[in-house]
Amino acid sequence: MSNEVEILFRAWDGKKFHYYTLLDLVTLNSKDVENGQFRFGFQQWIGLNDMKGKKIYDGDILAPSEEDIKFEVVYGETDDDTFGWGLKGSYDGHIFTVESESIKELNVIGNKYQKSELMK
Repeated sequence: MSNEVEILFRAWDGKKFHYYTLLDLVTLNSKDVENGQFRFGFQQWIGLNDMKGKKIYDGDILAPSEEDIKFEVVYGETDDDTFGWGLKGSYDGHIFTVESESIKELNVIGNKYQKSELMK
């Protein structure tokens, strides 16, 4: 059994997501690069899945099953004064530290690229 951590990314091109491994990013071809820059930003898989088993990426919007509150997955300074993956609340913008057990009680309901209105 391997203890390797899978590092996955996705990128939104304005129409659809493209999925990459870390090795894919190292070997991207020229069609993905313009003027020395990637054509789109990348969102990393945070290494956790939601309650239905769906991978959670930076920029995803999560919600508990029966509540109106929503959270956006972000990377930054969290409520415990550390930097890492956090959940930014839709009600006040506070960033909570991601805890693997509590995130399993949330569902991915969209992302900031396709459903940004969910966080309003």
